[in-house]
Amino acid sequence: MVEKFYAYYYGNRINAYEALKKRNRSEIVTSPVEKAELFDSLEKNDRYPVKPVKARNNIGVPYFAYYSNYRPEGANVENNKNRETFAHSLFQDVFLNLSTFIIRDGKTCVEVKIDSVAVDRRVWKSKKHYFIVDVLYKLKETTPYSYYYKWNGFLALEVCVTTRVLKEKVDFLSAKGLQICSFSVPKKIEKELKIYDNASDVTPVDEQIYNKKFNKYRFLFESKRYEAYSKLLGSVLTKPEWEEKYVQMKRYEEQEKEMLERIQNATNNLEKLKLLEQEERDKLLCLKKEKENIINEIKKFNKEKRNSESLLQEIKKLSEKNEQLEENQKVLVKKNEELTVEKQFPKKHPLKALWHSIIGNEGEN
Repeated sequence: MVEKFYAYYYGNRINAYEALKKRNRSEIVTSPVEKAELFDSLEKNDRYPVKPVKARNNIGVPYFAYYSNYRPEGANVENNKNRETFAHSLFQDVFLNLSTFIIRDGKTCVEVKIDSVAVDRRVWKSKKHYFIVDVLYKLKETTPYSYYYKWNGFLALEVCVTTRVLKEKVDFLSAKGLQICSFSVPKKIEKELKIYDNASDVTPVDEQIYNKKFNKYRFLFESKRYEAYSKLLGSVLTKPEWEEKYVQMKRYEEQEKEMLERIQNATNNLEKLKLLEQEERDKLLCLKKEKENIINEIKKFNKEKRNSESLLQEIKKLSEKNEQLEENQKVLVKKNEELTVEKQFPKKHPLKALWHSIIGNEGEN
């Protein structure tokens, strides 16, 4: 069970582990109370001395306790049971040590960058009643920028474990210009950490185990890819000195958003045109290849045609030569026949004369 895990030591935040070590080394004065060096707040007119104490009943983590007769006058409007859990202290510690994180407002992701931070800040409702803000951020900037002005440069973060933030608290802080962001510890994690609150056989959580869990979740929330599971509560009052800048910035952002959408649409159209252009280029390339193939086929055909014509010329020449050879053959055959007759008959043989007579007549015919 934890009452208060953080205090201030000469203006600097210090947790109970560090304070106990310093006290044990006599680096911090804790008694008498008049010389105490640890306080619950930075507000000089609203701060009270505290001292580090070991884990209560040997369960959980160490904490800071108020001295007798030295505690805030008046009463905290809220029930403190939520603040006494180990999960609450751990995640309050995580958010105290973040320099930037991401939350959501409807469909808008808001990146929050921190200038400075206060822990357990009392906000007085009346002289006898007050609220405690778990983590109060003074903002450096936000993205979108308009949220910085809308929230008057501050953001109050509440760590919720088993209970919700009171409507009375939301209404009061909203009217004072403080936007509340409620972070709910995930059920799975809350169940995992609950053992340190309830189990009677659990020994105090040593600093090494605490730091291991702290670093695990701090690393998670510091990642720009991770969005804190949170809600913006109420409707914050933007103060007059911030209102004009907020309205201007909001208008600029809307114009920027519209312009970016137009640019995106133009970019998308350009990409489509590029795709169409590439498709047409591909078609043109295919046509060029088809044209080249056709030209090559024509060249091949023309070459074959020329070869065919040349072959026909050769065939014609061979045909003419063949005809000449056939004529020559006929002449040779005739001469051969004549020689055959001359060999068979004497020159003045009557049959030879008759043969020549016949041959001669056939030649005339």
